[in-house]
Amino acid sequence: MWLYDIFLSLDVKGILLFMFSFLLIADFIRNRTPANFPPGPKALPFVGNILSLDTKHPHVCFTKVWITKT
Repeated sequence: MWLYDIFLSLDVKGILLFMFSFLLIADFIRNRTPANFPPGPKALPFVGNILSLDTKHPHVCFTKVWITKT
């Protein structure tokens, strides 16, 4: 019965806050790197490294990434 009372007391803000924090923690856990990996740029959750791209010439950055991947 106490579980039913907890569910009734939750509102939309509480549910959204829970979902946001759950997704943030799940993303952090999923993207952990082992201790023996070399250092690299810090990636933001859900955004990644998109903010470190050149905004004036993004096609050049994507071309460099594409060449190194193949």
